[in-house]
Amino acid sequence: MVVHGRWNYRRLSKCILYSFYKNIVLTFMLFFFAFFSAFSGMSLFDDMVYSGYNFFLGMPPLLIGMFDRDMSSRTVLRFNKVYMSGKDRMDLNIPTLTSWMVQGVLDAIVIFFLTYCVVGFTADGLYIFGTTCYSCLILSMMYRAASSTYSWNFVTFFFWFGSLILFGGIFMPIYSNWYDYAPQFYGVAAKMVANSAFWLIMFLVPSTVLLVDFTKKLFRSMYFHTPIDHAMEVDRGITHDTKEMINVYEGDSHTVRSLLSKKGEQDDQGMHKWWMTFNSRLPKFKFDRKKLRMMNKHLDAKSMRDLGIVDTEKDKQAVSGFAFDHIGRDIGVGGRGSMYRPSLTDAGDRTDAHSSERIMSSEREHSGDGMAASLRNLGLGEKTDI
Repeated sequence: MVVHGRWNYRRLSKCILYSFYKNIVLTFMLFFFAFFSAFSGMSLFDDMVYSGYNFFLGMPPLLIGMFDRDMSSRTVLRFNKVYMSGKDRMDLNIPTLTSWMVQGVLDAIVIFFLTYCVVGFTADGLYIFGTTCYSCLILSMMYRAASSTYSWNFVTFFFWFGSLILFGGIFMPIYSNWYDYAPQFYGVAAKMVANSAFWLIMFLVPSTVLLVDFTKKLFRSMYFHTPIDHAMEVDRGITHDTKEMINVYEGDSHTVRSLLSKKGEQDDQGMHKWWMTFNSRLPKFKFDRKKLRMMNKHLDAKSMRDLGIVDTEKDKQAVSGFAFDHIGRDIGVGGRGSMYRPSLTDAGDRTDAHSSERIMSSEREHSGDGMAASLRNLGLGEKTDI
């Protein structure tokens, strides 16, 4: 219930809200057009184009209701108070529904009147303007669905782009050239895309709708944030530590102690978690210890030391020649010294400190010989230069 019940509540709520929202936008665009047609009942869109609205936009809300997850199960279990979204009905209530409806009216104003200002009613016919508005509407609603989707997978990507291709790449070319079935719509798509203003408005209108949506979300997250917003920031690695979460959970002594005990761990260090999440999705080479040892069994001890190969299970003081932020220069082919760094905390190591430095100096003087031996063992030949 805490994880899957919460996920289902949030994504189904979003699916319902988006379904109402996209139909509010379409309805108000027809309402605004009624002022230009003297409320005569004239339609802005062709009947077949109009009836395909929920068909072209059917998959995005369905995929949101099936796959969307605002945060990982690990974060939900760690900050179990985020279950408040369902308990307090935070995602499906009258204020939230009103917010989506108001945004739908604003987006309808942007789509209709911005298209009217750029394209306007032309001598080519009403369907040129109406189909241009409709194309901007479809792309804007697809952008709006994308901005409401938290988790993406192959199915989401496939049907999101597939919906765009279905409308713009399949339906419009076929329907606008089917003279026997729709003579009133013949050639509309070709004449519409031939107008340079069409491409301008196809960029301008959806971008404006998306900007309005981002502005609304930014304002809400800055001034009306909830514990869920803080948990989502921690889950995405935006919050660098758990200080804000401790403030959110003030009064819950058990959760505060739990967060304080984990504060400073690597998974709460901002971009580190984002990188670890991204890196975990990259293809990995399967680590096979036996094969690695077979590859290196022909190397002698000197060559293995020069190449930076060490068995860390046997030698606990071994130093790696690899780092996340720089290239190690003390270890490996052409390195300046041994990969064994004696600890100066032991009495015996203090007495041998100077002898260790002499050994390292001697190895640096003969690093060229060690490199040549390493290359011979690797089968690169004695005359190979690096």
